[in-house]
Amino acid sequence: MRANRVAAVLAGAVLISVVPAAGAAERPLTIPALREWHGAPGAFELRASSRIVVASEGLAFSSGTS
Repeated sequence: MRANRVAAVLAGAVLISVVPAAGAAERPLTIPALREWHGAPGAFELRASSRIVVASEGLAFSSGTS
């Protein structure tokens, strides 16, 4: 069960991580790849108040708030 939790956290980190763009906001590297991208200045910061919505009940246990 711990391995599933670690896998879910790593999968989430991969999905929300972005590669810093050089110059204009280029399409970030994400898995799965984005179909559309419209770059804009700024930065994304995941905070304690941020919400991540998961449609799969199998991953809901990892949030600790289900």
